[in-house]
Amino acid sequence: KFEDVRIPREKWPEWKHKTPFGKLPYLEVIDGSNSFTLSQSKAISRFLAKKFGLAGKNEKESAIIDM
Repeated sequence: KFEDVRIPREKWPEWKHKTPFGKLPYLEVIDGSNSFTLSQSKAISRFLAKKFGLAGKNEKESAIIDM
């Protein structure tokens, strides 16, 4: 399950100070006591790929995916 929240341009000034590094995108992972926030699209992509088994079966596949 996930919730895709989009910030309208006119609302950005009030949201900016609430975001990591003052930028989008960010991902809030809510997992009991192991909850955390990730920022930067590449970090988010890599985290989700590893979590769902899409990061490659070996170093070569992982490098190609990262490319």
